[in-house]
Order: sequence, then C-alpha cells, then structure tokens
Amino acid sequence: MDAFAEFIKNPPYSILDASPWPIPYDKVTGCLWLPARMEPPFVIERALALSAGDGPIVMQITSKMDGGFIFLFDVNQRVVGKVSCVFSEMANGKWLCYRWVPEVVARNIANLLGGELREMRCNTISRRIEDKKCQLV
Repeated sequence: MDAFAEFIKNPPYSILDASPWPIPYDKVTGCLWLPARMEPPFVIERALALSAGDGPIVMQITSKMDGGFIFLFDVNQRVVGKVSCVFSEMANGKWLCYRWVPEVVARNIANLLGGELREMRCNTISRRIEDKKCQLV
C-alpha cells in the first residue's frame, strides 16, 4: 500500500493525504473499514477476524464527493462515514467492516499495511451493526 500511496501523492493525482495510506477506523465501535478490493493479506485478515470472532461484514456502498472528503452511504442511503478522497475510485462498491478491533491492534495492522488510522467521521451505521449470536443472554 505504501508504494501506491507514494505514487498517487505525486502529479497528476496529487492527493496529499495518500501517504501514509489512510485506513478508516471508528474508535467508538472499533470498526475498521476497507474497500473489498483492498482486502488485506490472509494473516492480517485473520487477526482482524479474531477480534470479532467472525469475518467482516460486507456492505454495498455508494458515495458522494464533498470537497476533500467522500461521504459513504449504505443501500438505504444512511451515512456510513466520511473518508479521504484517496478512495475516490473505489468508494462505490463493497466495503469490509471488521468489528470490535481494539485500537492498539488496528494501529499495528495499519502500520503493517503501510498506512495509518484515520477517524471515520459521521459513522452512524456502524453503531447499528449488531450480531445477535455474539450477545449474551
């Protein structure tokens, strides 16, 4: 990811916040988000999945550019979050939501991927993501 981030940081793209690569993370819910086409290597995905005890939630996302950011929406047009414009060519489509990832684990994984955590702003949908089988009765 680091080499790609350096590439798009320079002209003709000139996306300045591309390096280190921003990895969307919600500190409140512990959700780490990635476009499905940026699926992490197997060992890293396994560490992320172990945090939730299950694989990621796959969500179909649409987007709308707003200045230097992109708003992400679910299929019901609810705001999922606000991410960097580096995701402009991959914002529409499937995204992976890795739940309950502790911040220290997310930060280490971001470093392994050559990126850094960035707060996923306006994240309202991830607070409604529930997994009934993981709740205590």
